[in-house]
Amino acid sequence: MALGFDYRPAAVQLPIVKYHAREGQFLRIDRSARGVGATDITDNFAAVFDMEAIEVGWMAFGHGTRPDMRLFPLGQDWPEAPGPQFKRGVRLMLQLSERHGGDVRELSSTSGLFIAAIDALHDEFLASRLDNPDKLPVVVLAAAEPGGQPDFVIAGWVERPEGLARG
Repeated sequence: MALGFDYRPAAVQLPIVKYHAREGQFLRIDRSARGVGATDITDNFAAVFDMEAIEVGWMAFGHGTRPDMRLFPLGQDWPEAPGPQFKRGVRLMLQLSERHGGDVRELSSTSGLFIAAIDALHDEFLASRLDNPDKLPVVVLAAAEPGGQPDFVIAGWVERPEGLARG
């Protein structure tokens, strides 16, 4: 994807975890021939977060269309917004705990509360990663209230799972 286009059919794209800020819920979104299903995974939420590969940028979400994401690695200068419908957002990859499916998924949001939670988590990651070289954090959800900021905590460190391979 050197050109930056996502030309993969929807069936090839990674499944997602959606953060519903208004409800304070994390939902596992599953697509099948019968449609789209959402499962609440807020309780006992835990996942390995690939904090090394966080992307930030401009996102536009619309009903019935694929999100338009103009993303780049964390640390680069921000370009101008591509249009008025775009909001600042963050995207990362994670591997859910076995309790919630154990698969690799994408998590992205433009919610300011979510972004603040990921920012605080990233600070914790940076402060602890030297003591955990070549490992990724196991992140648990300590609290999530409707309309509130989720509270993520690093509960441990693991070797990079095969599904979260670099590149």
